[in-house]
Amino acid sequence: MDLREEFIEGLRLIFKQGYSSELATKYAFDFYLKHKISDKDLYDIVEDIMIIDAGSEFEMTEGEIKKLVKEKLKINL
Repeated sequence: MDLREEFIEGLRLIFKQGYSSELATKYAFDFYLKHKISDKDLYDIVEDIMIIDAGSEFEMTEGEIKKLVKEKLKINL
């Protein structure tokens, strides 16, 4: 499984459990710490999700995350 697939699989689990920005942020941060991400598009998504709870200007809904992933990675969640 490549890094994109691994990250997407984790996001799908979060959405299946019921989206919360706290879970998404924690997941993205843990993923960032565990992996050396050389894929720029994946890195950008992970970074964007990591900062969701840094302030209201960074908040993203489940739908916004799905749209971001579709635009950058061409993957439907």
